[in-house]
Amino acid sequence: MSWLDTETPSAMLNGDIETDFLVDESSEATLRIQHDGAANRAKITAQDISSTSFTARLTHVQYGTYNGDDAVLLRFNFEFRFENESIKRLKSASIRLTLEETRDSTLVDPSPRNPKNDPKIVVIAPVQVCGEVKKEVKSRHWLLRIPVQYSNFGLNAGPEGEFGIESEVNIDHRMWINGYTTSDDYHHEDNIVIWDIKENETQESGILHRFPTTLVAVLPKEPKLPVKLTGLVQPSIAFSLNPLRLRSKRDDPIYLDMKTPKGQPFAPTLDFNSPDFPWQDVVNILPEYTVRQFLNNFSKTFRLM
Repeated sequence: MSWLDTETPSAMLNGDIETDFLVDESSEATLRIQHDGAANRAKITAQDISSTSFTARLTHVQYGTYNGDDAVLLRFNFEFRFENESIKRLKSASIRLTLEETRDSTLVDPSPRNPKNDPKIVVIAPVQVCGEVKKEVKSRHWLLRIPVQYSNFGLNAGPEGEFGIESEVNIDHRMWINGYTTSDDYHHEDNIVIWDIKENETQESGILHRFPTTLVAVLPKEPKLPVKLTGLVQPSIAFSLNPLRLRSKRDDPIYLDMKTPKGQPFAPTLDFNSPDFPWQDVVNILPEYTVRQFLNNFSKTFRLM
């Protein structure tokens, strides 16, 4: 019998986590979520990896002002499906959202293209989410060799003594999410937001299954062009024989036409920078996590109930 006729354990593991499809990036006819010309498409990006999957959705679009400038509040929901405490769980993920001006609903870049007229991200929430602490106790042992020397006729000699020292060290582990804004060298202001998520390494139970986020961006001023939103989600599975299978799809951007809202507005008469704006209602993280918001250029930490 040939070795090709024998199914090895590694082959079976690889079959369990095999993707439903592989994207050939050299082909123009790649499988992706396509733009149909409408504003505020709900599904940003999605992918199935056998019994593991993720979906990114745009759930809220609200136009208003930030310090008097035209702005938009966007709310998102990221859903991750996987088996907890298994080799197919998602142990980390990176979410990247990019806002750029566009000429019209065709999502074609304006000519001339001016990156400095792209939306400016001024608020993101959350900036940091910390899960409950899981303590790990480790014993550490140090072996010291100390020479016991004496002098005899000008020569130093003597035996070496060995002493063992042992202590217990407490190491705290958390699930965490960090958010930050960035841009490339062509921009003077940040038009990209990134959220990095990582599981609690001690619990090995995976990342959050459901993760809502929010941002506020000041819109293009001159000319006042519409905006396209591009989303990219890059997950990491705890075990995979072929990491190329986790390559993210390049789905079409979402079109924001500067006028069409989505969902019920939050305090529609208030400026997004108003101290009375109800951020507690906008962002909703599970109560066991501590959330740090970035609001009005200062950090505010609170526990959601």
